Amino acid sequence: MLKFARTWAPFGKPPDGEIFVAFGVDPTRFYHDLVRILSTHCPSCLLAPAERSQVLHLANNHT
Repeated sequence: MLKFARTWAPFGKPPDGEIFVAFGVDPTRFYHDLVRILSTHCPSCLLAPAERSQVLHLANNHT
């Protein structure tokens, strides 16, 4: 999920259909899980600070 979100973050957000195809969940669930992943210490260490900020912004503003 983190890699997927990081890939799409510079372009806005992934299409809802891409989220479902990749993960089998609706966008609300995807973004909820993404915020949960980012709130844990270890996965967020895998991203540069700017990337983490970009992905977190995407997750928090997914309307």
